[in-house]
Amino acid sequence: MNNPFTIECQVCGQNLELEYPQTGDAGMDRLLLKVAKGCVHDRCFNERRHANDEAQEVERITARSQAWPLLCEPYYQNCTEWIKTGEAMGKLNMPSVRQALEWQYNPKGLLLHGKQSGTGKTTSMWCIMHREFIAGRFIVKVSHTELAKKAIKISFKSEPGIFRWAHTLKTSDILFIDDLGKARFKSADGEGRASEEFLFDILDARINAKLPTMFTCNMTGEELKRSMSSDRGPGFTRRIRDFFVSIKFDMLGK
Repeated sequence: MNNPFTIECQVCGQNLELEYPQTGDAGMDRLLLKVAKGCVHDRCFNERRHANDEAQEVERITARSQAWPLLCEPYYQNCTEWIKTGEAMGKLNMPSVRQALEWQYNPKGLLLHGKQSGTGKTTSMWCIMHREFIAGRFIVKVSHTELAKKAIKISFKSEPGIFRWAHTLKTSDILFIDDLGKARFKSADGEGRASEEFLFDILDARINAKLPTMFTCNMTGEELKRSMSSDRGPGFTRRIRDFFVSIKFDMLGK
């Protein structure tokens, strides 16, 4: 049987609950108790280090959110200036771009989708992000590929601060996930399935908290649904339909 006890770490001063096995042999039990007490600081140190790692990760994300050059990809950092150019004038006549830029902060997210490149999806999204950044919103941007890689680490708890990172994705004022569907769902190595489960968890948390999530995507809703597992694909697209403004981008602006 195990004998629980509370002991104060003589190095850190933290009280920790420990257990040591009792064998019934008095000499062996004294030795096991001594070993258990000797492990107090190791455990205390590891717990404090983990908490510090998580705190540092949140500080890094917060700093990135509060500095536009760190938050925004270099190519799009002058997106608000682009709006004033002749090229922009043509695209601003597209109903899709105008409709996207009309989005105002509210619980409903925004999905900008379309199979063609160069139609203004990402630029329009960064114009919105800049406006919300100036308004003081806490914005977190992540690509779907990066999210998929992090999802594996969450599954195996293999990276310090990973759960605080996930919590930040769920609670930021705006979460922008770029290139939704770029990372494979349902992949043989498990990364896609982990990505799917993590994405679903994030989306549900943010919907329940009435926080908007923003997506750019080169897939149609049906393609997204088919790319996911049968138990999550329909639910995911239903949430997109019910809790998002969905705008299709193409060269004709239809």
